[in-house]
Amino acid sequence: MTQSQNEFWTPIPNTNPAKWLTAGEVAEVAKNELVKCIPWTESGVIRWIKQECDPEDIANFARKRRGKEGGGGTEYFWAFFPGELYGALEREIERRNKTTPWQEPTAKPKRVPGKDLPRDFSAPSGRFAQTLATDAGLDPATVFEPYHIRRVSRCLVRLSNRKYFSAALNSYHDKEVCVTRCSAEPDLLWVMQFDKPRYAAWGPGKLICVADARANVAPYVPLELQRAAEEKRAKGQTRRLLLK
Repeated sequence: MTQSQNEFWTPIPNTNPAKWLTAGEVAEVAKNELVKCIPWTESGVIRWIKQECDPEDIANFARKRRGKEGGGGTEYFWAFFPGELYGALEREIERRNKTTPWQEPTAKPKRVPGKDLPRDFSAPSGRFAQTLATDAGLDPATVFEPYHIRRVSRCLVRLSNRKYFSAALNSYHDKEVCVTRCSAEPDLLWVMQFDKPRYAAWGPGKLICVADARANVAPYVPLELQRAAEEKRAKGQTRRLLLK
């Protein structure tokens, strides 16, 4: 590739193997098509690349050949070579594509929990919300947050950097559940089943449990030791007052 071509050419990554050729394959194409702008031997093409091409071009348009046992050498993108050879290389690429059809791979999108929920997937409302609040001993007019989809891990559900625990979630380990909570009692989390086909038509599944953020919390100092320390401190304060 000449300097003038390099000024206007921006290499675009292409994964189609038909558009990548070794020096030997380029030499064979040039020989068969009687193109004289490049040597007709593999060693001659390699020597021409080293002498005539810019190192930056070689770095952008060359790669190690893939899928070859014992080392596949180096292959070059077809647009790397002189323009006089483009027609011959395009015919060779077309012939390769007919022999081994190739399609541009499409990346499979990573599923985000809750990303494919229906648009009307909002907070609990109506009689269902009143039932949730009443069963937990709250005001029936309690307003709940919008639903969230979370994954259970060892009876724990994480939401907003908090961990909610319930032993009833033991059988739901590594499964997705539908959760909601209210601002009146942020330590409680209502956990419901997440059955997508039914869920998309009817809303969340049946209530599994009401997880508690305080249920799996143990104090740093055991309660017995804390009470003993408080009693000892109170006795010491009383003794100091009597000595005065």
